[in-house]
Amino acid sequence: MSENIVLTGPPCAGKSTLVELLGRLAGFPTIHEMAREIIMEGKLHPMVDPISFRREAKTRQLSYESLFAGSQELVFQDRGVFDGIGYCYATGCPVPDFLQVVDGPRYKLAFLLEELPSYEFDGVRYENQEFAKVLRHSLERAYMEKGVPVVHVPVMPSLLARVRFIMETVCCVLQGPGRIRQRDEFMSRLSRMPMEQMQGV
Repeated sequence: MSENIVLTGPPCAGKSTLVELLGRLAGFPTIHEMAREIIMEGKLHPMVDPISFRREAKTRQLSYESLFAGSQELVFQDRGVFDGIGYCYATGCPVPDFLQVVDGPRYKLAFLLEELPSYEFDGVRYENQEFAKVLRHSLERAYMEKGVPVVHVPVMPSLLARVRFIMETVCCVLQGPGRIRQRDEFMSRLSRMPMEQMQGV
């Protein structure tokens, strides 16, 4: 099993923002969202050809994750390969074999983010708010079936509160040399940052 930690959840839950914060400001290795990357390229779309889309997302996801195989460093990623299974559950389509054969648990933790109150369509998101609620439960089912511990992350008063919750949980669950120091150094650095920089994340 890798040291990878997944941030998952429905669209507009703040996943990308948190992963960027953990990478750019804290220095953790990160993996961006494959599905969004593929949609923006304009060649495949899950509403047009879901099987080809899921296959391409899975291939890219595993390729990026392989770069950190054997590393003892924490890697935070925006969605994981089991998100594809969650989307199949949510849409009622059969899970293709190329997703079923990916072994679990694969990830140390999966943080399941609750969607934010304000839903924004940005030209890439295609899901509506009703589907987002169904998807959240389907993602939890997918990761739990693969043996990945799932931690719920509710909406909190600030971005800083969510980051603190994630880091505290990581330190509690993943015991090991340097974890507490890593958390304390990150939170100290974060607390000294100007508010304007926090808002620009």
